[in-house]
Amino acid sequence: MAHQITSAHGPLFWEEDGAGPPLILLHAFPLDARMWADEARRLAGRYRVLRPYWRGCDPSVQAEDPAAGFQASPRDSPITPADLAGDVALILQAANASPVIAVGCSLGGYVLYNFMRQYAGLVRALVICDGRPQADPDGGAARRQADEALLEQIRTQGLAAARAAWCERMLARILGPYSQRRRPELLARLRDWISERSLAAVLRLNQGMAHRADCSAVLPGISVPTLLLAGAEDALWPEEEMRVVADAIPGAQAAVIAQAGHLAPIENPEAFHVRLDGFLAGI
Repeated sequence: MAHQITSAHGPLFWEEDGAGPPLILLHAFPLDARMWADEARRLAGRYRVLRPYWRGCDPSVQAEDPAAGFQASPRDSPITPADLAGDVALILQAANASPVIAVGCSLGGYVLYNFMRQYAGLVRALVICDGRPQADPDGGAARRQADEALLEQIRTQGLAAARAAWCERMLARILGPYSQRRRPELLARLRDWISERSLAAVLRLNQGMAHRADCSAVLPGISVPTLLLAGAEDALWPEEEMRVVADAIPGAQAAVIAQAGHLAPIENPEAFHVRLDGFLAGI
């Protein structure tokens, strides 16, 4: 069931299914809440499952019309993970859904590290997949360069061609080699979803990640049950980095999802669900 509230920054949307203890699923960039639809169906028999959309990835924001031109800059008011953590807190308050079991992938993980810094009392347990607590090691330079290159491509090749090329670059970055070779149906589905993104919103979210704070200092103070997961083929957050983070969180569990890159929950959903379900059974 779809839900919406109004915040100071505009509407906030989420899907909600099932009944029981509240559990929230936070999606990766540049996807939306649909990435969690299958997992939500698995969990809805035992949990009240909430699936928020990030600002700019929600149903109210459509991809730009190539015929209408494009006006945006990577300097347009970035949307940071800390901003999104505030949105999650508003949704939980409106839904009366805390303390919550919080699960996040990629950007969803970045948001949860910030959430634990600001709203730890609202969390009952924590699962982070393919998301590092540290800021970008280059201070966000690579993200800024990528956004400038995207804008230049829009100017020189047009919006449609630039969007298509950006979509392929994202797929190559976030999917593991196994998925790219052996999961054509997933590749096609993600291509459709990513192609729906507003590039103006993409710029704001990407620059928000470039500006995100380092949350490493939060890790030793996390006192709720915690599970960290990494795709075996994730070049963005490899297993060795995940193990370092797990060692910094008291009592944290850690596991690797085979045949998966940066989107382990949808690249190998069966293996992800087994790990998640085992963790939930122990809470």
